[in-house]
Amino acid sequence: PYTDLIHLRRFFYKDDMFGETNMNAMEPTLELINTQNQGIINAIKSSAFIRGVLKFTQILKKSDRDERKKDFMSSYLDPSNNNGVGVVDGACDYQPINSEPQTTNAAQMKLISDKINKYFGVSDAIIRNDYTSAQWNAFYSSMLEPFAIQMALQFTSKVFTDRQQGFGNEIIFEANRLQYASNAEKVQVSTLLTNIGAASLDQILEIFNMPTIGGEEGSRRVQTLNMVKAGTGADQYQGITNDKGGNSNA
Repeated sequence: PYTDLIHLRRFFYKDDMFGETNMNAMEPTLELINTQNQGIINAIKSSAFIRGVLKFTQILKKSDRDERKKDFMSSYLDPSNNNGVGVVDGACDYQPINSEPQTTNAAQMKLISDKINKYFGVSDAIIRNDYTSAQWNAFYSSMLEPFAIQMALQFTSKVFTDRQQGFGNEIIFEANRLQYASNAEKVQVSTLLTNIGAASLDQILEIFNMPTIGGEEGSRRVQTLNMVKAGTGADQYQGITNDKGGNSNA
């Protein structure tokens, strides 16, 4: 039955089962991008051609006009004409037509691409893979973490019974955010964790994507002597004892 299926869905306003296609929202923008690309291609093709009018100063028959046109094109537009110079006599004048194809400017192109990025919730930095740790954390919290939570809830409810869930059984999907942090930030976090004895040697190595030691040595925790257990541990560290209600320095 459907109640036993793990069903992950998104954009299910019109259909609870299959959701909704992205084309309704994306098709106008994709058409803009296609038109933009076609415009750039046509602009490149137009700039590669020489456009102009060959004006004759006397009345000629069509066959003569075609012959002179052919001669002009063979001498001026031939690929072997490296100097780019064409020659005409007094019987005709060549008037060039300056064609300046209009293409989408950089601001308009960015506006179109931003519409797609905003729809999917992805920034330019994420697409280019040059994001900072703050940008990655924002992307993870807004896009990946909600999906991971949805997966965790679905897998937990379908794999475990209500009784098993009552005993605390659950499935959690998570990612190591420190994997995408800078080395300076990794050092800062690792220093804090080792100072308070909260991380083992293997856990610190995993933060830096290094092979673990394993065994008893890898699970060993180190701690700075500046950190002591709260409560009586602090008094013992400072050599203070409590003898019959009175404090004395050892």
